[in-house]
Amino acid sequence: MAGKAVKVAQLHQQLRMADDRVTTWVDQFVAGHLQPLPQTRDYELRVFDDGQPLFDWVKRHDRQSGLSRVLATTDFPFRVYTATPWYVTAGTLRLPWDRYNRADRPWASQPQTINEVGSIYTIQGFDLNYAGVILGPSVTYSPKTHQIELLPEKFEDQTAFRQRKRHDLASLPQAQLALVKHVLNILLKRGRLGLGLYAVDPVLEVQLLKLAHQHGEDY
Repeated sequence: MAGKAVKVAQLHQQLRMADDRVTTWVDQFVAGHLQPLPQTRDYELRVFDDGQPLFDWVKRHDRQSGLSRVLATTDFPFRVYTATPWYVTAGTLRLPWDRYNRADRPWASQPQTINEVGSIYTIQGFDLNYAGVILGPSVTYSPKTHQIELLPEKFEDQTAFRQRKRHDLASLPQAQLALVKHVLNILLKRGRLGLGLYAVDPVLEVQLLKLAHQHGEDY
């Protein structure tokens, strides 16, 4: 792009999720504000106390509606182009990361991937009907500030950070935080009809379950 005029546009609306109140809730979450769960019309927003019931919920919706998958923030060890599977652990749930392949069909449209965990690399740009998102160790909650706190140092995709050119960035830590927010925002907005959540961080898990209880949710 050297020597070319570049115009940057900020997009403030998206039509993916069936209920814009959930979109607003996600926007607040990514910004660090944990709000009460919204009352929804045509959208299922669920909180789970373990990864296994989250997975069961996803599988049920996949049988009923198709295109339902488990996703996770990039907070669990992985390596690309290896024969050895790398796993995501979420409570009692242990599933392998998505396997990179060169098939013509997108990852989520391949039936065997119901038993894998999708990442930003396999789900970005693809819509699901229902998304079960595992919030990994980089997504935490501070009782002191009552805010969501994102910890880039616990983000396993450190290669994405190293690919940033330091001279292009006013602040590398701010850029790293922005990248973690970007990943979180994309994952939480993949589900058109429903979003399920499980937080690995025990403090965030308790706070989400409290909100679910106040919302009248039976988890």
